[in-house]
Parts: sequence; C-alpha cells; structure tokens
Amino acid sequence: DPEFGCFQRKMINLVERRLAKKCDAIITIGNRVMQDLLAKGIGRRDQYTSIAPGIEELKLTDRKSNRKRFGIKESEYVVVWLGRFTKVKRPDRVIEIAKQLPEVTFVMAGGGELLNGIWEAAPSNVKLLGFQNKSDMWSIADIGLCTSDSEGMPLALIEAQYSGIPVVSTNVGSVAEIVEDGVTGSLASGEINSLVIALKKVLNQIKKNQEMQKSSRKRAKRMFSSEVMTQAHLNLYMKVLGKVAE
Repeated sequence: DPEFGCFQRKMINLVERRLAKKCDAIITIGNRVMQDLLAKGIGRRDQYTSIAPGIEELKLTDRKSNRKRFGIKESEYVVVWLGRFTKVKRPDRVIEIAKQLPEVTFVMAGGGELLNGIWEAAPSNVKLLGFQNKSDMWSIADIGLCTSDSEGMPLALIEAQYSGIPVVSTNVGSVAEIVEDGVTGSLASGEINSLVIALKKVLNQIKKNQEMQKSSRKRAKRMFSSEVMTQAHLNLYMKVLGKVAE
C-alpha cells in the first residue's frame, strides 16, 4: 500500500514473517493478496487459504426519488464512485474520465484530504455529494467505478454487484476475483484511456440488455454471502483442529 512508508512496510513485513512461523493457517481475502505476501517471504504456500468477505445484501432505497433528490434525470446514465478522497484511491482519475465522457453523469461520494481539489477541478457532469448512505448511492447507479492504485478486496464493489450494478475497475489487488471481466463488468489498467474504453464497453452492454446486471447479482450471491464465508471458516478450523489432534 503506497500510503505506508518504506520503513513502515519493512517493519510490518518483518513482524508478519515472524508471526507466520507460529501459524497453522493464514487466511487472506483473495489469492492476489496471498501471492503478494508470499513474495515478501511471509509464510509458506501450504499455510494459506483464501476466504472472501461475506456481506449481507443491501436493501436499496427508491431509485426514482433518490435521483430526483440529487438532481439526476431518469434518462441519465450514472457512474458511481464511493471512497476516500486520498491519493491511493485516485479520485483525480474520475475527473479526467468524466471530461472524456460528457454524456455520462458521474457521482462521487465520500470525504478526504483531496476533496476540495477535486471539487475545484470537476466538470459539470460530476456531482460531489459528500458522505452518503451507500444504499442510496447504489440505487441511483448504472455502473460502479473504482480507480484505485491499490486495493485488497473492496467491499464497495461486492455491494455494487449484489445490487445488480456492473463494475469498472483498475485491475489491482484481488479486484479480479470480484469482477469477472466481460461478464459482470470490465477491468482496466490505471491509464485514463483504458478506463474510458472499459466504461464504454459496459455502457454499451447495459444499453442492450440486462445480462451484466443479472450476472453481477448472481455471482455476488454465489461467492460473497455471509453463509459462504462462514462455512469456509468452519471448514478451515476443522481442518486445522484435525491436524493439531494428530
């Protein structure tokens, strides 16, 4: 994570290497995170199990009334970005993307040290709403957007897909384990042009039919429910206890 300094990263890695030697099992949220830890010499491959976070499906609020409240027409296509306005989340990329897609409405919700600068640079098709209820935000969205330089397995993207919202994201961390490229959304590099192309692909698809929306909800329910997560933890605990009993 670029928010940690070099010294902090070295100390954290040192502590985790030592702790890993005492572990029977290590749980990560995603295979990419596991690979990153192994690359730093933390633990052995046979210690690791990837278990995705389990979340409850959001109860979306009324789309029509929320759009009216935020001054958004029913005919508009809305891309929602939720997160902290910090360097690692790259909210500046949203501004550059919005300039290239003036026909699309971009909604940004959250707060942070970069908010004022983003506010000053935002074109007319970007709405900055501050902190908002996530159920309200996903109710008005057609597409979810993540522009981060670094992520683990962001819950906001899982919540979006649970809500039937396709996602466009930078291909970082374990995002590729949430978003099935071309099926529930689209993955891109951090280049602005790559993100714009990905958004256009998803936008064209959702204009044709509801397949991406249906696939997003179906995948989220299959992979990220609290029941699936709980069972995965129980299976691992029983496996570890069995090894200890031996």
